[in-house]
Amino acid sequence: MSTETLIDAKAEVVSPNEYLQGLTGRTILVTGAGGYLGTALLSSLHSIRCHIVALVHEQNCAPVPAYCEASLISRTVDLSQSSVWRNLLHDTRPDVIVHLAAHEHRRNSRHAPELDLAVNTAAVLELLEACRELNLSPRIVLASSANIVGCPTSTLVNEDTPDQPLTLYAINKLAAERYLRYYAETFNLPAVSLRFANIYGPLPTGESDLESRVVLNSIMRRALEGGPLYLYRNQHCVRDFVYIDDAVRAICAAAATETTTPGCKYVVGSGEGHSLREIVNGIARQVESLGRRPVEVLFDADVPLEPIEWREFVADYRRLHSATKWKPLTRLHQGIDSTLRAFSGGQTH
Repeated sequence: MSTETLIDAKAEVVSPNEYLQGLTGRTILVTGAGGYLGTALLSSLHSIRCHIVALVHEQNCAPVPAYCEASLISRTVDLSQSSVWRNLLHDTRPDVIVHLAAHEHRRNSRHAPELDLAVNTAAVLELLEACRELNLSPRIVLASSANIVGCPTSTLVNEDTPDQPLTLYAINKLAAERYLRYYAETFNLPAVSLRFANIYGPLPTGESDLESRVVLNSIMRRALEGGPLYLYRNQHCVRDFVYIDDAVRAICAAAATETTTPGCKYVVGSGEGHSLREIVNGIARQVESLGRRPVEVLFDADVPLEPIEWREFVADYRRLHSATKWKPLTRLHQGIDSTLRAFSGGQTH
C-alpha cells in the first residue's frame, strides 16, 4: 500500500473548520488549554457560541480576542494529583471533553516515570471513573500519539498496525487508550482517541515559546535566525507531519460527529511521507527564497539516537475520513511556507 491510495487531499493553506458549527451551544472542557495544541483549539472555538472550560497547569490561556463569540472560564489544575476530576465534572457538566494535557519526556529532560504515569494514564482513568460515578456521558476526545506503534515494519500505519511502544510516554498513552476503550464499551461512554502524527504550524496568537515546543517549528525558527541546521544518522527516515489547523479540525470532527465508534482509536496525519533530509534541506531552500541569507545544513554522525528516533511513519487516515469525512487540507510544502512567513512577520493563515 502506498500513500497514493489515500484520499486525495485538496491542497490549501487556509484550513476552514467545517466541524465547528456542530459544537455550537455546547459546554466544552479542554485540558492542556495553555499548551500548543490547546491554544490552537481555543482560538478556533472562540469563533462560535459555546461555553469553554479551559484547564491549565502552569501556562495560562492566551488572551480572549475581541471577536470572541464563546464564553470562557479558566481553572488552574494539577492533573497529576488524584481526585481532581469528580468536583470538576460535578461543577461544569461538560457536553464535550477534549483531553490534551500530557507529560512528554524530551531530549535531556528529567527522567520522571511517576509524573508520566500520573498525567498520561492515571488522570485519564480518574476522568473516566468520575464520569461513571456521576452518571455523565460527555463526548470525550483523547489526544494520543502515532509513536505508540514504535518502529513498524510497514511505513504506512493505520489503526491495525501492531503497537510496539518504545518510550514511557508511548507505554502510558497506550494504557490510557485501553482504559478509554474499556469504559466506552462497558459504561457506554462516547469516547475516542486520536493518534496524531507530528504537528507543526503557527498559532494565531503568535506565541513563539509555545510554537517552538514542536520539532519542525523549532527547526524553522532556527533557519530564520541563520542556522545552522543539523541532520543525523536517521536523516533518511520518513515521517508524516500534519498542519496545526488540520489537527484542530480532526479534534472538532471527533467531538462534533456521532459517527465515530466509541472506544476506538483513529490515526491523524497528512498521508504524505518525507525524509528528514528532504524536509530540512527544503526548509533551508525556502528560507533563502524569502530573501534571507543561505542556511548551512550540517551532518552530525556522533549524536546518540534513541530507538524511537529511527521510526518511519506515514499516516493512513482513511478510517477517520470514513467516520467523519475529515481529511488534511494543507500539504507539507504549503504548511512550511505559511509557517515561515508567519514566523518572519508575514501573513499567518
